[in-house]
Amino acid sequence: EGLSMVAAGRWPPGAAPDRGQPTWCGLLPRSKFSLVGTGRLWMGTSPRAFNAASLASMLSDRRLAFTVTDPVPASILLLVVRALLGWTESFLVVHGLVAVVFLSSLVHKGILLHLSAAPVYSGHPEAYHAWAWMLAPLLNSFGGGLILRKILAVDQRLDWSSERWSVFRIGALAWLLFFSWSLTGAAEPALCTDTPFFTAPASSAPMEGVSLPVERRSTYLTMSDGVRLAVDVYLPVWWAREEAHRQEGLPTFFHLTRYHRNEKRSWIGRYVSLFGDRPGDTFNMRSLHYISRFVPDGYAFVTVDVRGTGASFGSRPVDLSPREQEDYLEVLDWVLQQPFCNGRVGTGGISYDGITGALVSAAARGRIQAAALLFTPADIFKDIGLPGGVPCTGFVDLYAKFTTASERNEPVNDVDNELPSSFKLVSAWLFDGVAPVHGETSEPTSTPGCPAHGVLALKFCGRG
Repeated sequence: EGLSMVAAGRWPPGAAPDRGQPTWCGLLPRSKFSLVGTGRLWMGTSPRAFNAASLASMLSDRRLAFTVTDPVPASILLLVVRALLGWTESFLVVHGLVAVVFLSSLVHKGILLHLSAAPVYSGHPEAYHAWAWMLAPLLNSFGGGLILRKILAVDQRLDWSSERWSVFRIGALAWLLFFSWSLTGAAEPALCTDTPFFTAPASSAPMEGVSLPVERRSTYLTMSDGVRLAVDVYLPVWWAREEAHRQEGLPTFFHLTRYHRNEKRSWIGRYVSLFGDRPGDTFNMRSLHYISRFVPDGYAFVTVDVRGTGASFGSRPVDLSPREQEDYLEVLDWVLQQPFCNGRVGTGGISYDGITGALVSAAARGRIQAAALLFTPADIFKDIGLPGGVPCTGFVDLYAKFTTASERNEPVNDVDNELPSSFKLVSAWLFDGVAPVHGETSEPTSTPGCPAHGVLALKFCGRG
């Protein structure tokens, strides 16, 4: 927001236009009124104030945003471009190119994106201030004029051609056309696609990469043997906050995981949007897309740390133990009794989460109506332990390191550098372990045992 304010009024040496001449757009005379000077004074503070207000609003209890864009990266980009324009001021060609690229991004992300999202702001009062977004395109339009003046001044200073459409003007037009076209989402159809063959109902997700706010509740459930499991419930804002909607329950997505139902954000991570998820205290790495697509459309989403993992208590001698599978049904019974559930429950997930979905669906005897299982091994021994008769020790070793660190709430001890650097960097800087249950200050006590998938523990546990 307000990226326009970059070096407002900073002209290359000798390139400032005659004060008595009209501006490039012919709207304001330049006798005694200094548009550039006023721009520097006003626009130097406006973007920072706008971004700060937007971030504060997103971190408030209601979590209302000003726009669909993230104020923190916008402010960082502003500082970077300001620095680039300052460093390249003596190199007119580079200076002009930086201004052209910045102007194109400004028009695309700062003006056209907001205008195209106008129905989103007015149609989702639970997510956005319906009026505040108008400030962003106004600020960016004003700043865009200043940047265009800079481009024309550089062009005049270089004097490469007397033609009206010179290098920088053509470059600016080309970039603007390209980004305007990309905003429409036009693309060649893919030869291989995941597009369903059936007509899917339209999602209430406002734009690609933008998620609507949801209400998160967390609690501990006590199992029949006294072990407490951490449970998070996500509900649509309109259902949770309006009494009239609570008369009817919601179809519920039931999710069981051993990979943390939720992550606590670090002091850095809580101030930025991550993969479309707004700034806040937690980030659901495992189920982000389930939540962002299902919950605003009128579903409840329940996610559970299975025993001995995440914020749950209990021992864990092996994955998918009989006692763990008993927990699935006890939590399912609790879900079916909640006012947010209308009695229709679906489950599913990827890998381990898909295995838990298959097991609870088989044992629930009709209490689960749908299951979506992705990359879920049907026979752990053959699919993972000994595919084709070859011991898959690489996966088992890596899995042991990852799950051991996860259950101890520690960073992964990746001494062999087998994990991607990007994963380790994000984990170290943006997250701070498993998210605690609301109101709980004590650490869960768990005994991880042998960290490996089911039968794998019997064959390869010593290597971990």
